[in-house]
Amino acid sequence: MLLAIGYLHAVALLASIAVVARRARDRAAPEPPAADEIEELAAHAEAVAAALSAAATAAEEARQREADALSAREAAEDRYRQAEREAQAAAEPRRLVQRAAVNAYRRGQLSVTELNRIWQHLDAGPPEPAPPVHQARSQYELAVAEAEHVRRETHVTTVAADVLAEEAEIAESHLSAALRTADPGLALLRAG
Repeated sequence: MLLAIGYLHAVALLASIAVVARRARDRAAPEPPAADEIEELAAHAEAVAAALSAAATAAEEARQREADALSAREAAEDRYRQAEREAQAAAEPRRLVQRAAVNAYRRGQLSVTELNRIWQHLDAGPPEPAPPVHQARSQYELAVAEAEHVRRETHVTTVAADVLAEEAEIAESHLSAALRTADPGLALLRAG
């Protein structure tokens, strides 16, 4: 029984040594890549670099569109605020007449009938030109929505460019490693 246990320990020890030796051999002398592997790595690195260039251009264009959308939003907000101020200024004379009539009634200078006639006259008067507040507000809301849409688009294109930059780095690293371990003749062919 002890002999069988000793035998199993010896087999296990030999198997462990064989695994460690195989791993060391695999790490010590990697198989040099074939020419077609190097070409595939080079093609992949070039494709990723081209995609990165396109993504970087798209991200830059998106940043410019975002800046333009922010400017448009600010201009629309300014027009909306101006339209509100103009609407308030246009309504001010009517409010002044109403306030003066109420104050005169309180002081006893007007009767209820006279106050009602003034109110009816103000209500029956020609309608004031409607200020373009609603239109300006709609344009402002559209500009806000567009700016938010472009901001999201910019974020997506920027993240895509960042990911492709990392991928380009990895692809170039793999190609460099393959060229370092390649047959010297393959490396010279690749350089030429």
